[in-house]
Amino acid sequence: MSIAIGIHAGLYILIVTDTRMCFYPPSRPAYFRDGIEKTLRTSTGLMTGTGYGPLLDAVKVRLSDEDPGDTTRISALCTDEQTRLLGSPLTPRARDAVARGTGWMFTYIGHPIDRGEDELTMGDLALRLGMAHACEHFEVLRLTTGSCPVIFSEQVPLDAQDALGAPLRDHHVCTEDDLLADSVTHNVLLCSQVVAATSEIDPSVSSSFQVALDIFDGTSARRIAVAPPVEQGQPVELRFDEDLDARGR
Repeated sequence: MSIAIGIHAGLYILIVTDTRMCFYPPSRPAYFRDGIEKTLRTSTGLMTGTGYGPLLDAVKVRLSDEDPGDTTRISALCTDEQTRLLGSPLTPRARDAVARGTGWMFTYIGHPIDRGEDELTMGDLALRLGMAHACEHFEVLRLTTGSCPVIFSEQVPLDAQDALGAPLRDHHVCTEDDLLADSVTHNVLLCSQVVAATSEIDPSVSSSFQVALDIFDGTSARRIAVAPPVEQGQPVELRFDEDLDARGR
C-alpha cells in the first residue's frame, strides 16, 4: 500500500515515499514494519512502488538480475510478475491489490524517437519521470516538467486525495543550478507534509519517509542520491553516487 510522491522540477526529479511495509498473512492478523527503504537504483535511474509487497519485491528482483533498458521493458516486467502472481492462490484482498492496487514511479533519460542513438548529443537528452500502474495495465505515463504525481493507496478516498496533495501546488521548478539546494529543501518539506497528513488517515502509511534525487541538466554529468529513511523534522542526508553518464551508469 503506502504512498509515493514525485516532483519533476526541471533540473531534477524528487521522489519521496513513506517507509511502512504492510503484511496480510492468511488466517493471521495484519502487521507492518517501518523504516523500509523503498526506492532503488536501476540502470535507468530511480524506481519506487506502492501496493502489494510480493509483487513489488518480485519486480525488484527482476530489476536486480537484468537491465530493463527502457520504459517498455519496465512495463513488461511489471506485467509478467503480475500475471504470475494472479495465477497463484491469493486472498481476495491480495488479488485485488495485485490486479488494481500496485504501481511504480521511476526516472529515466529520454530522447527524440526520430533520431538514432549515435546521432544524439547531451543536449538532446532530458530527464524524465514515468509511472506505470496496474489499473492502467502498466502502460507507461510519461510526465513533463512541473508534474507532481502522487500514488495513494486504495484506502484513501478520491475526494480526500486532492486535499492531502494540496501542499504540492506550491512546489518549485528549478531552472538554475545555484538555486538547486533551496528548491530541493522546499520541495522535500512539501512532500513530508503530504506523507504526514496521509499517515493520519491511512494505516498503511508511516509518517517517516525516504527521499531520492535524480539530477541532470542535459549538459553535465548525471547525479543520483538516495537518503536513508528519516522521521518528520529530521534532516535528510542525501548520499550521491559518483558522477554518472546520462544513462545513470
